[in-house]
Amino acid sequence: MIAGDLRADPDVRVAGDHRVEAGADQFLLVAQVAEIARQGVGVLGRDSQAAARLENIARFSDFISESILRAAEQVREVLYTKPETRDDTRDTTAAGSDRG
Repeated sequence: MIAGDLRADPDVRVAGDHRVEAGADQFLLVAQVAEIARQGVGVLGRDSQAAARLENIARFSDFISESILRAAEQVREVLYTKPETRDDTRDTTAAGSDRG
């Protein structure tokens, strides 16, 4: 997913849930760092030591932004998936006490 599309994606942005929105904002910021670092590689030339460091920053930022996105998806699952209901209304005391 392109970082700019994240704000418009209703599956990622949950209105009113500041925790998920904060995670999405962090994803966007780190993705922008990766993009700017890659632009710097082109400016400096791929053979320079500075460009190699910028490429490492870009790869690291990609890793972090993907981790943030996965974490936001997991949080959304936990917060917005209804738990399965159990049938706790059975009366087990009568059947259990009748063992002889």
